[in-house]
Amino acid sequence: MNTLINLYHLQSKYDRLNELKREDRKIKLHFSHMEASAKLKFVEWKKMQKTLENLQKILKDKEIHMKDLEHQTDEYTKSMYSNRASKNPKELSDLQKKIQILKENLATVESDVIESMNQVEIEEKHFRQVDADFNRLKQDFNKENAWMKARTQEITQEIRATEDDIQHSREGLSQELLDAFDHAFLRGQQSAVVYVQGAVCSGCGTTLSRRLIDSVHRNPGEIHYCENCHRILVRKND
Repeated sequence: MNTLINLYHLQSKYDRLNELKREDRKIKLHFSHMEASAKLKFVEWKKMQKTLENLQKILKDKEIHMKDLEHQTDEYTKSMYSNRASKNPKELSDLQKKIQILKENLATVESDVIESMNQVEIEEKHFRQVDADFNRLKQDFNKENAWMKARTQEITQEIRATEDDIQHSREGLSQELLDAFDHAFLRGQQSAVVYVQGAVCSGCGTTLSRRLIDSVHRNPGEIHYCENCHRILVRKND
């Protein structure tokens, strides 16, 4: 039998449908923010990784340069003290000067190497912390992603089932009731059908006139509207 309470039940199904859609949007928005945050963390991680790689390359180049200077110094020293070395004072003096210059350059490069080693050590320590944080973030992101996919799939299935239920319920209502419901629904109200609680509209909280209350109770099969929000009114005991 088509009664006004059927409209309230239909409204409950629409409420559930809207609730599911809101949850779906909320989950996707939350995941979108989480994804954006993860991308920023990845950019930071990648930037630090590149910085560390550059510092390590600089250190390696300096170490190579230092070894080259050490090799040259050793070669000139051996040459100076070799039995085959010229005893020409000028040549010996030139060798000594070259060795001295190499040693000075070597001292400078050694200082640079030590400074670079300190920089690399500091950056490696910082990167290890960022890398650990990023790995934890990836794990959390993957868990959240798996939960989000599972939950949104459940929501999609329930939305389809609710929409089918709504269609089935609408088919069991008279066109007069459907027209009244759709008209109230299209006004943009969150609920098209609400209960009368005592003398108050449960939709907007307005105290209804005595004439309207009497009519709702005397004629429960007729369609009545709230005088303020224009929702369809249903008796609580219908």
